[in-house]
Amino acid sequence: MNSSLPKVLHKICGTEMVNMVLNATHQTAISNVTVVVPQKSQQYKETIGTSVKYKTQNDRKGTGHALLTAKPDILDSGIVVVLNGDIPLIRKETIDALIDQHKKSQNILTLVTSRLKNPKGYGRIIRNDSGKITGITEQNEIQKKSVESINEINAGIYCFDSPWIWNSLEALTPSPKGEYFLTNIVQLAHIQNKKIGSVTVDSEEIKGVNNRIELSEVEQLMRRRIRNTIMLSGVTLTDPDSTFIDQGVTIGADTTILPNTHITQNSNIGSNCHIGPNAVIRESSIGNDCKIHSAVIEQSTIHDNVSVGPFSHIRPGCLI
Repeated sequence: MNSSLPKVLHKICGTEMVNMVLNATHQTAISNVTVVVPQKSQQYKETIGTSVKYKTQNDRKGTGHALLTAKPDILDSGIVVVLNGDIPLIRKETIDALIDQHKKSQNILTLVTSRLKNPKGYGRIIRNDSGKITGITEQNEIQKKSVESINEINAGIYCFDSPWIWNSLEALTPSPKGEYFLTNIVQLAHIQNKKIGSVTVDSEEIKGVNNRIELSEVEQLMRRRIRNTIMLSGVTLTDPDSTFIDQGVTIGADTTILPNTHITQNSNIGSNCHIGPNAVIRESSIGNDCKIHSAVIEQSTIHDNVSVGPFSHIRPGCLI
């Protein structure tokens, strides 16, 4: 990311990536959540808060080692779900489907997959002639064109049975660099003739972020998701592509949002309002039947039947 800010703390539509993953997780039946953090973890803890437990991975020895780091806090869990903090578009419904499939099929291991037109850079899902998963081949390990052409990829989201996962992690052979990878667990399960299952999702949902370009692409997808949800709730966006609405914003029915309007996180807008064009609303509450035209409103409260603008700047702490 070329940034002093840790990757998963970069924001998508007003919310940090890791908190987006945690928000989806907290909406499921998962009750015991542990976040594995590096040694310098203060920024993570300040951003995420106290809704989770923390374990520190002192040495970065791969995803398998990271999961082992969390073992003391989740040892007694019947199943273990593993998610990455840089896949911010993951939905609560997908996590539920993963757990449900795992339980119903009595799998030892269930993972999330997707199909991409261009799978380059992703680990490929290897299946045998009967369609059963036998392993994952990472991009840098591909030696056969038949594997390179596979378009089913590993999303890096898993559900494991416990205690099998802990015994299996201990049995893993480290890479030449001394790292332990969860992808190797899949082949181990196959060798042990254990039952492996999968849930396939749309590629947009499991899109990862590794640079600013991908950050922008994911933000575009999230903005579209937010706009669609708002429009389906009864709000009119006259030009959705030029309307920027953060996560955590609520807007009442029959409100119209005009072009070049920016509404940031923790803002609430009532019903039958007319917002924009060229309006900026930051962490503010707007009542019903209001008109905000070419104005900036910051951390303020606007009561019902109030008109603001054009060319007004309502500064923090105002009540109108």
